[in-house]
Amino acid sequence: MSGAADMKKRQSEPKVSASEFGKRILALRQETSQTMTDLAQKLDVSEAYISLLESGKRHPSRKIVEKLVTVFSSGNTPLLRDQLLVLAGYDPHPESKAPPDQHLEKILQHS
Repeated sequence: MSGAADMKKRQSEPKVSASEFGKRILALRQETSQTMTDLAQKLDVSEAYISLLESGKRHPSRKIVEKLVTVFSSGNTPLLRDQLLVLAGYDPHPESKAPPDQHLEKILQHS
């Protein structure tokens, strides 16, 4: 996907604070006793990128969010997947007719 197409797609997604996504990734990383280096190696990205995500200065691609779900998977993977996608500003169920804000409210109730 081109940069312009990716930007246009993101503009159609719900507006969510990147810092909330970053806080959740930091918490998950700490809960699993992983360093930035550990996480960066598992995602095949740099430590600087992890730092930018956690500080809310960088927006992840959907692919990175899916990789994060795999890294942090536990008993409730679908809920974690939905939560991280929503916090990153993506609709976890694009085939659904429900408005994205409705997904956000439901997922945040379970976090």
